[in-house]
Amino acid sequence: MMCTRDSCCGVVNPKVFAGKRILVLGASGLIGSTVIQILQKCSEGQCLQGAAPVRIAAGSRSIGSLKQRYQNVPYVDCYQIDVLRTLPEIGDFDFIINAASPADPASFSGSPAEVLLSNVIGIDNISQYAYQHGNPVIVHISSGEVYGFFPEDHMVTEAECGVLPFFDVRACYPMGKRAAETLCLSMCTEKSLDIRIARLSHVFGPNFSSKDSRISADFFRTVLNKENIILQSSGNQRRTYIFSEDCASGILSVASSGCAGQAYNVTNSKNVTTIRNFAEQIAWSRGLSVEYSDSYSHVPYEETKLFKVAQLSDSKLRSLGWFPTTNLEEGIHKTLSALE
Repeated sequence: MMCTRDSCCGVVNPKVFAGKRILVLGASGLIGSTVIQILQKCSEGQCLQGAAPVRIAAGSRSIGSLKQRYQNVPYVDCYQIDVLRTLPEIGDFDFIINAASPADPASFSGSPAEVLLSNVIGIDNISQYAYQHGNPVIVHISSGEVYGFFPEDHMVTEAECGVLPFFDVRACYPMGKRAAETLCLSMCTEKSLDIRIARLSHVFGPNFSSKDSRISADFFRTVLNKENIILQSSGNQRRTYIFSEDCASGILSVASSGCAGQAYNVTNSKNVTTIRNFAEQIAWSRGLSVEYSDSYSHVPYEETKLFKVAQLSDSKLRSLGWFPTTNLEEGIHKTLSALE
């Protein structure tokens, strides 16, 4: 039976969160902070009207930024948590959302060991805590990068698996995510934990940090500085993009209505475009343009033997009753308006 998606917060079957205690790890990042935002919208909206409030524990290594954001916010408690270490004793939870992982290029090159270990050791520490505290539902945030490379570009489903070169420092992120997913399934089998996996596509929105080096964050910062966007490549790769609020509602729908031991692509398959077109839409919305770096050298896209597939199918998540509401143009407008 299909669950009902609530129109005020976008989450399928949000009533399961009424009166529950939810730990959000990586709460100072784009994904974690937006998950908290949507949970608050659920609590304050008609979907949970008259019900017990959702109690949120926000966990991050950056306790200062958390306290600054959530100081005096009802039903949100802040904790300094490093998932590379044993989790502190902070009580039982009904749900744990694990978004604690570096996900930006600067981290991939500057601290690749930490990137890999934060995924594998991180989910191990979280799983051990859950096993000792009543077996809450865990949603582990993974990435579409786990799919790797394919002979042809196409819309990828959860059942597929491509080639992923591992002997490369940049592989710290996708290999860390792959290993973490295997550990999630192992914990489901060995310890009967309820772990669900959310594989995110490219996410954009206004809650990124000043240290975020992802290309989408850089595009928005550049335009807000009233500068033209400069591409370092042709920008021909096609990707599916999802606005951060849709992403958060998708993650919470996996928590409320998904199944243990299953992976779900969290994306908007209708938001398919190239990196170049994404940059152009952001630049043109503020009367600016896209240029190419002087060091850019063109390599024809069709000469590539393997494609790093970045188009994800959202059909499995939609089968739960979820659907996104924000297209690319609307998401860009919302992001720039919130940042200005």
